[in-house]
Amino acid sequence: MWSIESVVRLGWSLFKTVLRSAFSRRRELPRFMAQYRPDGMLTREPADHDAVIGAGRCIGCGACDVRAIELGRADALGPRGPMCFVQGISRQAGVDAPVSPQCSSELLDALSQACPVGVPFVALTELVRRRHAELSEARKMPAFRESILPPNLTSG
Repeated sequence: MWSIESVVRLGWSLFKTVLRSAFSRRRELPRFMAQYRPDGMLTREPADHDAVIGAGRCIGCGACDVRAIELGRADALGPRGPMCFVQGISRQAGVDAPVSPQCSSELLDALSQACPVGVPFVALTELVRRRHAELSEARKMPAFRESILPPNLTSG
């Protein structure tokens, strides 16, 4: 059977939990990101969604590759060309290879104008550069398991 004391304690705990959640809106995202950053968790910004959706519109027609060849910069976004760069971002994380510094905003604008579906090359290169920098920083951090386990347990 239930005792009156246990029902009162349970009710009081419920009341405190409801009040605490109603008046204090602690954000858990910074704590979550700090905990999983060493594992390679990357931050998301509001513009990231639009850039990835823009990359997903790529139909693989190769118009951007042709324009890059015409401008003599076929390898500015990687050795396989702009189309593979866009498809790699839309289907993967977009952190595999950094964008070369020779990739100018004029080239990116020209590629965006040549694309029949309007892939946002400027936003995509900014996203890849930021993700690559974040991942490089995350790899310098000690891994989560390494920071918890004592050294004598991790060696061999």
